[in-house]
Amino acid sequence: MTLQGRLFLLCFIGVLSFFSLPSHAESIISSMPIIESFPDSDSNLNLSQTVTKQVYLKYTLWGGFIGILLIMCFYNLVFYRSTKDRTFIYYSCYLIFNLIILLSEQGVTTLFYSPKLINILKDNSVLVHFNYICATLFILNFLRVFKNNPKLWKMAIAVNFVFMGLLFTNIYFPMISSILGKIIFDVLIICILISSYNAQFRHNRVFVMSWFPIIFLDITRLIASYFEMLGIMYINQFEPIAILIQILLISFAFSESYKEKELKQIYFSTHDPVTGLPNRLVLQKQLAQLQENKKKHTLIIIKPTTYADARSSFGIRHANDYLTEVAKQLNIQLSGLDLASIDNKGNARPNHITRFNDDSLAVILYDEIPTDLIEQYAFLVNAALEAGVYLDGTYLVGNVDIGIASFPLHASNVEELQQRALQAVDLASKSTDHWYIYKNDGNLFVQKKLKLAADLRKALSNDELVLYFQPQIELKNNSIYGCEVLLRWQHPEMGFIPPDEFIPIAESAGLINDVTEWVVEQALTHHKSLLEVYPNHKTSINISAQDLTKRDLPVQVVSLLTELDIDPSTLVIELTESATVSDSLDANIVLNDFKKMGVKIAIDDYGTGYSSLAYLSQLRFNEIKIDKQFVMELEQSKRDQTICKTTIEMAKSLGAFVVAEGVENEKIANILQQYGCEIAQGYHFGKPMPFSDYIQWLQRYKQTG
Repeated sequence: MTLQGRLFLLCFIGVLSFFSLPSHAESIISSMPIIESFPDSDSNLNLSQTVTKQVYLKYTLWGGFIGILLIMCFYNLVFYRSTKDRTFIYYSCYLIFNLIILLSEQGVTTLFYSPKLINILKDNSVLVHFNYICATLFILNFLRVFKNNPKLWKMAIAVNFVFMGLLFTNIYFPMISSILGKIIFDVLIICILISSYNAQFRHNRVFVMSWFPIIFLDITRLIASYFEMLGIMYINQFEPIAILIQILLISFAFSESYKEKELKQIYFSTHDPVTGLPNRLVLQKQLAQLQENKKKHTLIIIKPTTYADARSSFGIRHANDYLTEVAKQLNIQLSGLDLASIDNKGNARPNHITRFNDDSLAVILYDEIPTDLIEQYAFLVNAALEAGVYLDGTYLVGNVDIGIASFPLHASNVEELQQRALQAVDLASKSTDHWYIYKNDGNLFVQKKLKLAADLRKALSNDELVLYFQPQIELKNNSIYGCEVLLRWQHPEMGFIPPDEFIPIAESAGLINDVTEWVVEQALTHHKSLLEVYPNHKTSINISAQDLTKRDLPVQVVSLLTELDIDPSTLVIELTESATVSDSLDANIVLNDFKKMGVKIAIDDYGTGYSSLAYLSQLRFNEIKIDKQFVMELEQSKRDQTICKTTIEMAKSLGAFVVAEGVENEKIANILQQYGCEIAQGYHFGKPMPFSDYIQWLQRYKQTG
């Protein structure tokens, strides 16, 4: 049963309860000296019985009215206990004051009031002013004026203090206080109701209507008292009726309010509360319905690449505004396609877009996408964002990554279809076309990636990782300069896993810092052993771009250097060129800490990034390593010769050593020496090898030179 039905039922029970108490009514009537002067005759006896019935009916109706108000008060107190909404408290107080005032006007309260109290109350003026305060607070809370119109709320609270002041004025000027209070109250209520009226919500309209009888009655009484009309006594008889009408309408308003809240909760369970777009639950329901009907369809996930930038630059609210605008433009751009329509209610244009997750949108296309049309569809999606989205005075322009998966070609159920589309959009971000249609082998790749991430965590704790050492030689005299430490993983099931494969997995799984800590600790331990035999031996350790964000990495390094009593100048930290460009601020902070210790800095794989040597010079590195792709074809490639020669000359001008990787033969080594390269590294001197083999290699090389 609805709230409104329960209220009507309680009111009906209250009326019946008072009709079923004749002894109570008779006891009241018997105490009233209304018909004591009639002579003893048949006609007078009939008249006496008629008057008695009228009085009995009058008090029965009054009993019913009192019962309704008391039950309503009790019911509101129960609601307050369960909801903690003060609206119900104010409403109960408003009803109680109305009840006391009406009973007082009928003379019933004289049985309970002392003469002194009656004198203080001044014909109920005090109670009336308290009633004004309760009524004002009730209206303010029901209409949520504090939230919707703070200025009006402050004004209404100030007027309540005026009512409190009129209570003291009432002692000396009761008539003026009463009339002035009534006028102020009516004007205030009218202002609040007009300002807070919202035709969009039914409970709001009904609540405003509920005050019409009360306001009309007050205005009528003011006019009647001003012109000293005798009809004011008859006007007062309509007050219980006005209150009953108001109670019924307010009960209906409460019912509608809770119904609207339930509908709102249902709406937000199926829609994104920020953008208003249908959410993932609606999408899943639509997909399930299509699959139940055995209809082919395609799920397309669209991920705007600019969303992350908008969130970090403008904030979450603006990023959501950006996504909302993107959805609108996509909805218009894709309206010509055979898309599933989602959530058409109240929209002039059918909506095809759902918010799949925080940074992604999704659409459902009937049937499968032909391979030859994928590029055309991707073009349509990108065209929607070609002009950019205007946000806070800035046009945000960017691409979108598009992941595509079809039913039943790629998946057999809703969950699989979403998973396949997500895998596709992840691979699309790595594609130059920024779109990717799911392939069955793609799932195997993702599963392997997840397994490697889990196994890598075990490998760290089980010491399955191994360090290899590749020698570095000074070209001017063929003496040993040092070595580069390289990480290797021999998987117990999959065999050898190259670093190019598992290092990105470690970065995406959040394990790279743990891997780097393990490498640093093991490498420095071996480096200590090398220094005991070769005091000037240098050891180079690679770190990841993510390690630059870890401010305590230099602390770990300096602690180990101190503990092992190692000269910091014999340690070289290598980081890729792209790592220094990705976040130069964090890179500078960490690198400066290393420089203060005396640790040398090397830029690895120079030439593969997008920075200039002038930019990298700001990092004040000690070494620069030319990537092997520019070295291995040095004998034949004029381009590589120019790159190597120019890089060596620029590095020398900045006071840095040059290390060339990928030296495969003596001719390349000689060319590099002619260019002025100091150090070489490659298979011509030695391949990467375990530590024990490297110790033996050092001994052999020292003997043979």
